[in-house]
Parts: sequence; C-alpha cells; structure tokens
Amino acid sequence: MRVQANGKVRRSSEEWREILDRFERSGISQREFCRKEGLPLGSFSKWKRRMDGSEMLPGMDAGRFVELTETPSRVTGLSAGEMELSLPGGVQLRWRV
Repeated sequence: MRVQANGKVRRSSEEWREILDRFERSGISQREFCRKEGLPLGSFSKWKRRMDGSEMLPGMDAGRFVELTETPSRVTGLSAGEMELSLPGGVQLRWRV
C-alpha cells in the first residue's frame, strides 16, 4: 500500500486480492466490511468486479467471440497483408500477416 502526497491510498492487485479473500471469509456485507476495514465502498466494488472478471470495457461482450472479416484495403487504407485492430481508449495495433 502506498500513500500518495495528496493522501490517496494506492494498493496493488495482490493487496486487493488479499482484501477480497478476507471479505469472502468474513460473511458480512460489502458495506459493513468496508466500514470495518476503512475502505471506500466504490473502490472495493470496482476491484471486486475487476478481480471476478465482471468488469468490462464499454462495447465488450463477455464470453463472446467477435468474427474478424477481411476488409478491402482500398476501404481501410492498409496494404495487402496488413491488419489493424482498434481498442478502447484509442489504442490501435497494426501488423503484417
């Protein structure tokens, strides 16, 4: 756990895993657990979703494959044999096949 100059606490994924394990063993509600542990309920809920795989980025659909279809290079501006993948947040991956 790191406390930043502004007083915010930063925990690693491993630390959140330990906290979530303690919660699972506690048998109490999330709200009560967070009150006892001094944790923000919002941060706890976000990490719980993240760790159990239920948090998804906008536009993602859990457990489903997305078919990639070939797009003519004249439409995309890519050369033959090139592929491009656009991810949330404006990240683009481009490679040659």
